Amino acid sequence: MNPGFKADGVLTLQVALPRASYPDARAASFHSALQGALEGSLGPRSTAIVNEIPLTGSGGRSLLSRRSGDVEREAVVREATPAYFEVMGIPVLAGRSFDPHDDPSAPARCVISQSLAESLFGHEQPIGGRIWLGERAQLAEINRRRRRREAPRAG
Repeated sequence: MNPGFKADGVLTLQVALPRASYPDARAASFHSALQGALEGSLGPRSTAIVNEIPLTGSGGRSLLSRRSGDVEREAVVREATPAYFEVMGIPVLAGRSFDPHDDPSAPARCVISQSLAESLFGHEQPIGGRIWLGERAQLAEINRRRRRREAPRAG
């Protein structure tokens, strides 16, 4: 069975931060510093951070829909750094992966699986569309390729 990623040559490490000592902003700062240190040692585009390693549990399940109040679908939601898809050998079939401009100050963005795209959008093109992240009560745009005239956000 093809899990959808390449585990050969991938080393994983789990880091658990106590919530009381690391509220969201402090945890994000820690992960950013960790990512920078790993990239400094191992090289850019060779490391990635994700909030849960694939096939390790059922955490991260969330309800998604095209709009607030629509029929919801359950999906596994992960938060990942820009190089995650490249490091894991996960092909992005349409649109784009994340990049450094998709930071906390940017609008929420996401990459969805082909099966979720078909479930939510049917035969419509999902790239550039939006999905409702019920647990976060926010809309997220499905990553589309940046146009040349689209200037990346300064960060």
